[in-house]
Amino acid sequence: PSSRAVTDLPGVPFTESRTRIYEAAARYRNPNGRLEAAGGRFLAPRHEGLGYLDGGGVSWRAWPGLAFGVAAGSSSDLGVAGLGSRGIRAGGWIEAASPASSAVSRWRALLSGGFEADSSLTRREYVAERFDFWPRRNGVVYQSAEIDYNPAWKRALGEREVVLTAWSIGSSFQFRPRLWMTLAFDSRRPYPSNELRLVPALIALDRYSGLHASSRFDLSRDQSVWIGGGVRRRDRDGKTYNSWDLGMSSRRILSEILSGSVHAFGYNEGPAQGINADTDLAARFRSWGTIELSGGFGAMLGNAGVDAIPEYRSRWIRTGLDLRGPQGSWLRLAHEWQGGGPGNELTAEVGLAF
Repeated sequence: PSSRAVTDLPGVPFTESRTRIYEAAARYRNPNGRLEAAGGRFLAPRHEGLGYLDGGGVSWRAWPGLAFGVAAGSSSDLGVAGLGSRGIRAGGWIEAASPASSAVSRWRALLSGGFEADSSLTRREYVAERFDFWPRRNGVVYQSAEIDYNPAWKRALGEREVVLTAWSIGSSFQFRPRLWMTLAFDSRRPYPSNELRLVPALIALDRYSGLHASSRFDLSRDQSVWIGGGVRRRDRDGKTYNSWDLGMSSRRILSEILSGSVHAFGYNEGPAQGINADTDLAARFRSWGTIELSGGFGAMLGNAGVDAIPEYRSRWIRTGLDLRGPQGSWLRLAHEWQGGGPGNELTAEVGLAF
């Protein structure tokens, strides 16, 4: 349940609300690992584009290098349940890969497709593919693409029935024993939410193409630093936007049981600029428990004179306890306080693996 909170947005009142969410899922794998089944509220493996489903799925590895899978259920988007988002979603995939061997180079290809029948207006059909190639042990090159076929709401926007929604190409390599580099290029258009698809005349979905790069350097066996950034171009008018990301993590702080990290992220989206920062500290005692303390803040600076976007700031602090019991049981408890957001949130999770 949420409690009282105060927002930093000027002139915007905060209405207290209480939300309780109960979820359950089960997963089965047969002894030889060739057959897997899942049910409840789950995210279908290798088919994440469908989102979380209230339903079931099954996968079967016919041969060492070939596998198939299907999943189906209703959408579990709680935020838009009132707009008919509980419709059926289903899809399937096929995966082929090089046989497991001692060879350094290997590859994997994935082809998937699905549909979302939220309503006659918001129906979506799509196919997607991904190919990964490891030319050597510490390096990978990947490529992916997604194609939409939507005869309903895309025609209302005056678009073609078949549209290349997104594609990307990138690579990640270890150049030195302690240095990793990643470089990627992608072009995509944000997929509209169910609310926006119900009013297609009001939405303007821009395509962005951008270059992203990052590097990680291992200071020692336990400490690492990383830095990254990206530049995106809006195809409609050629405007460019940028972002940056940096951080440091340590698996050992004064003692082997204590670990932590610091992280910061900044962006320039044209009408608004912002920065987010967070830190995390975790203490592991023995092999069955972890205590975590984390916190952070975010700030968005808008241009009120031109874009009427006000400034916004938020803070949050989270404490958590993770206990691992015998025979695969676990218990997680967490409390989070947010300023400029929903206030206090308490979560509990209990599970058993067998």
